[in-house]
Amino acid sequence: MLQFGLRVTDISFNELHSNGFVWYAPGMHDFLETPYPLHPAPVHADRLVTTRQAAEICGVHASTVKRWCDAGELVCEHTPGGHRRIDLDVLLAFAVHQGVATDLDPFGPHAAAVWIASRAAVGARRLDPVVELWLGWLLRDEPAYLAPTMGYLLRAGLPLTTLFDAGIMTLLQQVGAAWYAGTLRIGDEHRVTEQVKDALHALRLQLAPARSAQAADDRVAIVASAPGNRHHLGAFMARILLEARGWSVRFLGADLPADELAAQQRSAGACLVCVSFSTPQTLADARRLAQILADESRKGQAFHLVLGGNALPPEAAAIEAPGLASCRALPSMAAFEAWLEQQFPGPRPEPMRGGRR
Repeated sequence: MLQFGLRVTDISFNELHSNGFVWYAPGMHDFLETPYPLHPAPVHADRLVTTRQAAEICGVHASTVKRWCDAGELVCEHTPGGHRRIDLDVLLAFAVHQGVATDLDPFGPHAAAVWIASRAAVGARRLDPVVELWLGWLLRDEPAYLAPTMGYLLRAGLPLTTLFDAGIMTLLQQVGAAWYAGTLRIGDEHRVTEQVKDALHALRLQLAPARSAQAADDRVAIVASAPGNRHHLGAFMARILLEARGWSVRFLGADLPADELAAQQRSAGACLVCVSFSTPQTLADARRLAQILADESRKGQAFHLVLGGNALPPEAAAIEAPGLASCRALPSMAAFEAWLEQQFPGPRPEPMRGGRR
């Protein structure tokens, strides 16, 4: 029987092939190349998984993982307390060899990094490692991993609002800062922004089954970017969040004139209008739009107005617009969701399905 990932002691590692990828059969001194890393060097603690975690990754029962280890098919280490710990790279290579599909398969050589980053995101709500992965992929023009990572994080239990606030928004801020500092060309900034938009579209499609199951015909929202705002990713994330909560959304994109916002609200009978602002727009722009929409609201159905975006200072919370059902300026997607739960109580979004998690 082949023992997968065995630490070899009777042959110097310098004798191995330069890529360090080996199969080892006990009692044999011939090594067969395999395209999966076994990392004979000491493994960082972040790359060691428990039997329960290994079972979750492979979609099997923990007893199956223990049986693999006890049979010598899957190498593990033991803590001073006798608990098994498995090298993540060895586990993933073992899964490939066994024909076991995992949620990490779409990430290829980045699988271990995605798992480690997801642990920080879901466990500690720390998305810096995820953002670092995303930024690296985008700068190398490898955007195909973005949407699968988003879906993987949601299936692992990360709230959608955290994905948006601490993940996507942080990523966009770093891209903008790199462009402003002159380390990213404007063409690359446009490319990266479009690739993030594509990933968000793919995420929306992944969330489609939950959206259709929760459809609420009486909850209609208009979502758009403010007049003069040519960016609409913030508004698009608001759309995804609303649809995940069962809303019917009429999404109108970027730079929509105020009178068209009012016209669309009337034609859809929407009870909610959401508008996104971005720099260099100002507090005065937000006040002006709120007053125009308040004047329109007096002519027909009163509706709620929510303003958001990085152009709005804290003072925007004090905007008053008599004639509207309410007017709120909210600083984040989490604050938006909290307001929705208070103003329109109902079931929370269902977690994503379809994976092994």
